[in-house]
Amino acid sequence: AVIFLNITEAILHERWESAQETDDRGERVDDAREKLATRLAEFHEKTLPVLDYYRSKGLLIEIDAAGHVIDVTRDIIDALSSRASTTQ
Repeated sequence: AVIFLNITEAILHERWESAQETDDRGERVDDAREKLATRLAEFHEKTLPVLDYYRSKGLLIEIDAAGHVIDVTRDIIDALSSRASTTQ
């Protein structure tokens, strides 16, 4: 299975800003604003195009990642559990 955490770029930027303000990610050299822009550009260029492939194979699990981390984590576990129980 392939997990796709679907979230808008606006929410992604809000969360990045919040993480910067609270400094809850520690010292990470890849957390600079320009690095985030590069990662998003690469995501659009390299990752989004392959999602349809995984979707067509029935392997894509799309998770709404806009919610709270606990809810998103629960949704991932539930989706994987459901997938595992139907493929046995």
